[in-house]
Amino acid sequence: MPDRCLSCGAILPEGAKLCTNCGKIVSKNFRPVSEQVQVRKPSPTVQTDARIFEHKPIPTAVTEKIEVQETAGERDSASHTEHREHHARKPVRRKKKKNTRLKVLAAAVIVAAVVCVSFLTVIRALRIREIKKTKPVIETSAKMSFDNFGEAAENFFDEPYWEYSFFTNTVTVSGENKGTEYEFVFKPNDEQVVSSVRVGKDEFDDKKEIDILVMRMFM
Repeated sequence: MPDRCLSCGAILPEGAKLCTNCGKIVSKNFRPVSEQVQVRKPSPTVQTDARIFEHKPIPTAVTEKIEVQETAGERDSASHTEHREHHARKPVRRKKKKNTRLKVLAAAVIVAAVVCVSFLTVIRALRIREIKKTKPVIETSAKMSFDNFGEAAENFFDEPYWEYSFFTNTVTVSGENKGTEYEFVFKPNDEQVVSSVRVGKDEFDDKKEIDILVMRMFM
């Protein structure tokens, strides 16, 4: 579109510096009519029912206070969570520790029992062996057929049974001879090795009677 004078509105020739109608100097910063019309034309007003809510800025002090409260709340929550987890784990640890102690105690008891039984078994075997190899001390001129109580008992009884008592520290050999039950009780490391003899239901503890019964075993 052609340029117009800003004073009178006359159409200006292209490149004109003066208005041919009013003689006014054409301004260097002139604007085309189309731009002037566009600038002067008021913008339409649009009415809407929408409402815009603006949040007022929160003061810095309040923001810091909220942040501090949130941080404290997070710490308290973490502390409570850790406390609950600690109490939840604590009984398990005690239970494991208690089970471990019980296992160790049971193992110690078993080992002690095995050692004790083994020791008693060895003592029993040694005592019985000692008596089996012992020779009788009898004042007689009769000739003995056996050298020790072990050989005599094997010959005298049908099935001799040897036993050792830890409470009385005595060795006993018992069995049957021709349908009669005999039991000889020995005291190791004693002058009178045979302390008593039981024949059936009768018990003998006199030295002479014991010597006669021992001679019967060795004859």
